Amino acid sequence: MYYHFNSIRKYTVSLLDTFGDIEIPRYDENGQVIKVITVPIVFSSRERAVQLVEQDYATNNGSANILPRLALSLDAMNKATNRDTNKTRKINVTAKDDSNYRLHYNSVAYDLSFTLHILARTMSDLTIILEQILPQFRPTLNIRMQELDFVENDETIPISFDGVSFNFPIDTDIDSDIRTITADIALTMRGNLYLPIKDAKIVKEVYANLQDPSGGISTTAYKAFDDSTVLYTKTDTI
Repeated sequence: MYYHFNSIRKYTVSLLDTFGDIEIPRYDENGQVIKVITVPIVFSSRERAVQLVEQDYATNNGSANILPRLALSLDAMNKATNRDTNKTRKINVTAKDDSNYRLHYNSVAYDLSFTLHILARTMSDLTIILEQILPQFRPTLNIRMQELDFVENDETIPISFDGVSFNFPIDTDIDSDIRTITADIALTMRGNLYLPIKDAKIVKEVYANLQDPSGGISTTAYKAFDDSTVLYTKTDTI
């Protein structure tokens, strides 16, 4: 059966939105702010982002405005067994008609490993971006998002900070056209993947035969269910 809840895409887009409002000031020769620019962000690996920077640099005749940039990559997904809960728990039950209903079972926990790549021309730009991002993890960064389209309430998704690494190129050629320094921020998002929705029949009657362990008395109980309500019980003594 085909099903798709767009969970991985939603997590990725939510992170792009979270880091899509980073700003960098630009100063004049007197140290006054003349404008503030928003740092663009794309879904890409660091290597691909560097290639795009080089292509844009050549296309724009060496314009310095192509940096800084951000890039987000999804690196791995690992099952988070320690966060799994009862797999038979139903998180949503919807009646289709008098005899059928739809069941949506509990999610399966997964940790999504992302890397946020920062590409800058100067160390000043790099540190300004870092200081807007890193203090948000106290100890985690929590974002609100709607995991499932048919569930009205938003869920809180925690994101943990796993460290930052730097790449400072060695300047061997002072006439080099472009110099890019980078920082890679490792992130782990505690997400969930969901099983398909299943159709099931409504249970209306349940029969149970009970016997007194002391002996001599046998009880037959009959329970009819309507919306999980016991209507009556009948007992026979033999």
